[in-house]
Amino acid sequence: MAFQPLSLVRIAHDRPAAELEATGRRPTDGPWRRRVVAAVSVLTALWLLAQALVAASSVVQTWPVVAFPMFSAKRTSVVDRDLLAVTRGGRQLTVGPADFGLTDLQLVNYERGMVSDTGMVGPLAAGRLERLALAWNRGHPSDPAVSMTLTGTVSPVRPGAHPTYARVVRWSAP
Repeated sequence: MAFQPLSLVRIAHDRPAAELEATGRRPTDGPWRRRVVAAVSVLTALWLLAQALVAASSVVQTWPVVAFPMFSAKRTSVVDRDLLAVTRGGRQLTVGPADFGLTDLQLVNYERGMVSDTGMVGPLAAGRLERLALAWNRGHPSDPAVSMTLTGTVSPVRPGAHPTYARVVRWSAP
């Protein structure tokens, strides 16, 4: 079997071309088609108008035009987290993200797994704090931490309000 190259052949449509020449419109341009296109166009315009009205009447605190707050939810409290380590030499120091080679956000997100933004202590908080202490000890083998404490102080977000309570997670070397 020999290879035959593909060639494009023009297909003749005598009837539609003749009808187009005779009537000035295609065979599919019936009155029902015009009515359907008009109805769909009107419904689309009404839908867009309704969307514009909803967007214009929405509350400023919603994102972007939904009726519930997504990113603009107001918090009632904030948690200040402090990570303190006591080393074998007796030094007490505040441990920060640079001690682990992390960014501020990475450490805060890890700490949130131990003490959440609502002040709840997570179920695996002690184990997570132990892993954090062991990571710190690998970076400081000459004076490792013998205990580490994460304190999450919950404060209401009202001007002049005092902290309400503290949540504490402790780890001590075995």
